[in-house]
Amino acid sequence: YNTKAMIFDSTRAEAFVQVGLYFYERAEWKKAIPFFQAASVLKKPDHGFNSDSSYTWLPLDYLSICLDRIGDYYSSINTVMKIMPISPEKPRLKKNLQWLIDQL
Repeated sequence: YNTKAMIFDSTRAEAFVQVGLYFYERAEWKKAIPFFQAASVLKKPDHGFNSDSSYTWLPLDYLSICLDRIGDYYSSINTVMKIMPISPEKPRLKKNLQWLIDQL
């Protein structure tokens, strides 16, 4: 994986999401979590190209799945609840939320 973009500009959520996805796609949930967490707190820059979803719901969506995969259902539920109002994936999130509740 390439972290040069994060080193060059650590204010860009897109770079953190991409590195998180590298680990996510390899089912390395614990390694992916810090990158999605970092992306989720970055503010969208006023200049340059940026992906709206990387600064709103996308990193939290992946984070919730990673937390689920490591068995941290409470944190996953809390994360899903944060993104529910802003995500275009509401039907899937509702199903995920019900599944998570059933795991408790």
